[in-house]
Amino acid sequence: MDIEVPFQGREEFLKDFIIAWNAKKYLVYGIYGMRSVGKSRTVKKHIDDVQKIIQQEHKQLNVKIIDVNMRFLKTDKQLHEQMCAFFGILPDPSYDGQPNAWFQQIELHIKSADQFFILVFDNCEDVMDSELKDTFLSFVVTLAKIKLNIRVYITSTTQILFTQIKPAYFYKTLEPMNDIESKKLLRAAAKNVNFGEHLDKIVELCGGLPLALLMTGSELEADEGMLKPEDMVELLSECRLRALSREFYPKDDRIADVYKDFILRLSEVFQQRLACLGYIPGSFTASQVKEMLGQKTVALTKDLVLIPMKRRNFISFNSKTERFDIHGILRDCLSVYVCIKNIPAVRKRYCKTFTEEIKKISRLMSTTDYAEALELFGQENPNLQKLLTEVLYTSHDTYHFFIEVASTCSTLLENFMASHCEKFYEGCLKITSDHGRHQDEAVVKISFGSMLTNAKGDTIGGEKYYRQALQVLKAGPPCVKLAEVHQRLGWNLHVQGRAEESLRHLKSSFEMSQSLGNKRTVLCLQSLNSLGVVCTFLGNFDDAEKYYTESIRQNRKNLEEENLERVKQKKKPLSEDELPKFGAIFNNMGIMYQQRGENDKALYYHKKGLDIKRAVKAPTTALLVSINNVAADYSLLGRHDEAIELLKEGESIVLKEVPPNESNLSTIYDTMGKVYLKCNKFLKAREYLVMAVKSRETYMATSPMHAESIMHLSQAEMGLKNYKIARNLAEKVVSMKDVVTKSMPQNSFISEAMECLVEICLQSNNKNIGRLQEIYLELEEELKRLIRLHENKYNDKLVQHFKKRLMSIEKKVREAVCKLDLTD
Repeated sequence: MDIEVPFQGREEFLKDFIIAWNAKKYLVYGIYGMRSVGKSRTVKKHIDDVQKIIQQEHKQLNVKIIDVNMRFLKTDKQLHEQMCAFFGILPDPSYDGQPNAWFQQIELHIKSADQFFILVFDNCEDVMDSELKDTFLSFVVTLAKIKLNIRVYITSTTQILFTQIKPAYFYKTLEPMNDIESKKLLRAAAKNVNFGEHLDKIVELCGGLPLALLMTGSELEADEGMLKPEDMVELLSECRLRALSREFYPKDDRIADVYKDFILRLSEVFQQRLACLGYIPGSFTASQVKEMLGQKTVALTKDLVLIPMKRRNFISFNSKTERFDIHGILRDCLSVYVCIKNIPAVRKRYCKTFTEEIKKISRLMSTTDYAEALELFGQENPNLQKLLTEVLYTSHDTYHFFIEVASTCSTLLENFMASHCEKFYEGCLKITSDHGRHQDEAVVKISFGSMLTNAKGDTIGGEKYYRQALQVLKAGPPCVKLAEVHQRLGWNLHVQGRAEESLRHLKSSFEMSQSLGNKRTVLCLQSLNSLGVVCTFLGNFDDAEKYYTESIRQNRKNLEEENLERVKQKKKPLSEDELPKFGAIFNNMGIMYQQRGENDKALYYHKKGLDIKRAVKAPTTALLVSINNVAADYSLLGRHDEAIELLKEGESIVLKEVPPNESNLSTIYDTMGKVYLKCNKFLKAREYLVMAVKSRETYMATSPMHAESIMHLSQAEMGLKNYKIARNLAEKVVSMKDVVTKSMPQNSFISEAMECLVEICLQSNNKNIGRLQEIYLELEEELKRLIRLHENKYNDKLVQHFKKRLMSIEKKVREAVCKLDLTD
């Protein structure tokens, strides 16, 4: 595209070529890269930069630059005539019929000339696929041997290697522009366009190709700016090839035509191989290519497929990750211009290959190789997303792959792919129903229920699927999946605030898991942690501590064994501070200490858990739980500003999810409301608490957490002197007393709601002495219940706390009654 836009970027690439030039040992320079990446323009810029150097070194010589477009040269004779024309000499007929004999005529002319020649052979890929190939390569070697007054440049999509002149040959691959370079070029091509927030997306969709960036800039400048940046984002996202290949431009400037020709130069066999690799949406490994193409070994795959494709710049290679990739625009063209002949076979190979990958990552995530698993997941994410969509095309050959994924990878899916796995599970339920596989259907429902509970915050929907799965599995003998559904249902019921039911299912899971074998399986250890959490909420702190202690002991045994294996594999042993499961245990221990009223200890364990989760890049929900708990501890210790800062970080993390997890959001909002209450910022407190109550009403209406949010909202309304609203809210909390106390006996929400009602009575102008005494007696009974509960648990700190509250309220009520009696 001939657009007068100043050259942009490529500083590092050009710097390397200047260094090579100044080394004074290179005679031939190769610039390779994919189509439309800017090879010719970059060479021109480099030659402009070195002309001054040449003139300083060869003052007596004039510099002559010769550009030879090799695209249309097909024969030895054409090359001879073209070279003679460029050098201003007539072809010597005496060389006709003698292979390569005419080289001597050109060589003699160059040696005798008082000029310094820079010879640029452009578009050499066409020559490399023609009969002229050997003649051309021999000619370049001949020119290089002249040395004194000539340098040769080659641009090509196909990489050329020279053995005879290897020490004098410098070459590099020109990659697509990086984001900074792309932005500079796009702004230069569209000077009058205000890109605003759309610049990054447009640059991403252009893929660093100068031609695509210039075409985009031209379109945005054309027609008096009718196309806006937001329109261009939509066009590039939905129909990139069409947007970059309008018929108003010459064929050589139309991306689709440029890449169509590029692809069709390949043999049909290579076109099919490339199209199969294009079926993989992300980067890929040599091993995956072997599986996709049905090659015998990785070595043969590299030799027969990957090296030829890389040298032709159809694929790129990252030596650090040892992964290959296909440029996005080239992928688009492959999908349009090359039809995969046996798509069912390719789908089967894809499902087989990436089912193994996702199972491997899922397995590693529960071991000391968590960090490696996380890195691998980042690389494979696009490929795994596509794997989940393949369930729509399930055949008899691929059915079992999807059931394996649903059965063994549910934790990975809900933690890292929640926005993609709902449709996957729906698809799995459909295929199990279509195939009449009721056991498989139950297995899928366990995973679906877990995703709804933990990723979506939909505990009601989760419970429904768990119970349906339980109904099927309990008809058979004890098995791991039956233990798993008990464990997951137990956790779901805990989140809903149904602690007694939760405890029964968790104990069933733990006992069944132990009876089935190893006491240190992931499922056994999850049950221990869950039992600790539920016992904490029931106020059974001694039992909770026993479960956590046992969990830590067993996890440490596992860590010792895994580290022994790591040492054998010459890997660095890991500490518990590098593993997310320890972060979860420490966080839960923090909750236990907080419930005991030991705030300093709670903060210590909560921070320890948060530090681990940050370090290992734990899943969003796990990270947010710790952020929320540390913030709550800060607030209890009077460090409100630190609490708010942390909670705002948590809020921003949740809101980046699509859609945001309601359970996570309500937890953050409830704690934010509590902090603002302590700061007496009642308007801000109400703002957050209204959102928390609304969210929790949907998924956990009978939970103690919901009662807590309503109680805090009542306190906020009290602070704003909205006594009628505050009274209604407090009465709603009191009405939940039996359910909440059963789920969480040590809760103080009910007593705090009753205190709100007492305060409202005291603030009223028309005090109802009978109602005041009635509420006080209920409050007295509730506080005495809490005192007895903590006396039985030998928690003197909380016993004294509730005794002081009782004495304070008693004094207020007595004084109010005395005043009313005196008035009467």
